Amino acid sequence: MLEYWYEDYKVPEKRFHLGLVLRVSESTNIVAIGVKCLQSMASQFKVATETAAGELTLMANNLQSISDSHHAPPPWADADEESHTKYSQSLRPDPVCCKDYCDDNNVLSSELSHTIPEQVIRFSFGCYIISEHDQSSPLGMIAVFAPHFAYKEDQPQEGYALEKLGDGVECRYVGIQEVAETVRSKATDCFFNQPELTGYAVSWIARHGFATFDVQKARTVIGPKASGRARNQRNSKRRR
Repeated sequence: MLEYWYEDYKVPEKRFHLGLVLRVSESTNIVAIGVKCLQSMASQFKVATETAAGELTLMANNLQSISDSHHAPPPWADADEESHTKYSQSLRPDPVCCKDYCDDNNVLSSELSHTIPEQVIRFSFGCYIISEHDQSSPLGMIAVFAPHFAYKEDQPQEGYALEKLGDGVECRYVGIQEVAETVRSKATDCFFNQPELTGYAVSWIARHGFATFDVQKARTVIGPKASGRARNQRNSKRRR
């Protein structure tokens, strides 16, 4: 399990939170898998995903230096077998699904299974969205992907999206790629056209795999108007 936070008080679009739950072996390249996950969102969240990819690379170099020097693991590195087991059992009940090629093995797969690397049990990414309508009020977004979650058989194999706006819910039969590529523009338009709106969410559901995007109004002021304590902090703060 890997969680990574990055704070930048001058450029809100660079701030991010990355979460990965993986099945690993000795040959697993965790950084490469993380970067590939980020690439699936790069078209909509370019600044944040590029920053995250760069930070992952730096993290790998730091860990390699620790390993080469035989130092003790840093205090932020910890083993959490209980949480990993919980995620594995709930989000990947069949440990061999998608291991090779689902279609060849007659195992259910979905569009999401081929977008996210096979080793990923759960991938989450949070960042800020700067709206062209109101650049002083960023929106906070968290996206979660579980490519191997198995729904009941009554779910359609091809997948569909449930868009929640206020009290209304709309169902659309679209692919995960379309959902990911339109969530930013749809969310910003909704908040601009309905100033009283506090949240926008869209979930993509298939018989095998799901993804959800949740966009909320930012709860704290970021940048020059931030509190004195925040201004006195370093412009770029990493917290792992």
